[in-house]
Amino acid sequence: MKLLLDENISYRILGTLEKVFPGTTHVTLVHPSLAHDTAIWQFARAEGFVLVTFDHDFVLLAALHGGPPKVLLLTLRNPRHAEVASALVMRKEQIEIFVADTNPDSPVVMEIAG
Repeated sequence: MKLLLDENISYRILGTLEKVFPGTTHVTLVHPSLAHDTAIWQFARAEGFVLVTFDHDFVLLAALHGGPPKVLLLTLRNPRHAEVASALVMRKEQIEIFVADTNPDSPVVMEIAG
């Protein structure tokens, strides 16, 4: 399972996340022109990424379009980079179960709170 980190998440956590979630990257590294949420959504869908973001606009896109992609919505309060990485790594099993669930009635957004 590979994660696509939205631009509001530091690329500095890639080293930690790539070890646990191979193929993970940052949106600015794969396609710097993906500034609009809809373009990021379409890219994540086409390339098989799970989108990781602080941006609630992706919750709206999930409600409009359904998945894929699945969305991990971070609701951590003023986290440091290491705290974001740790929150994702600690929930790896939960995230894998969430992503593997292909039931059309299953949620498309999973909240990662601190």
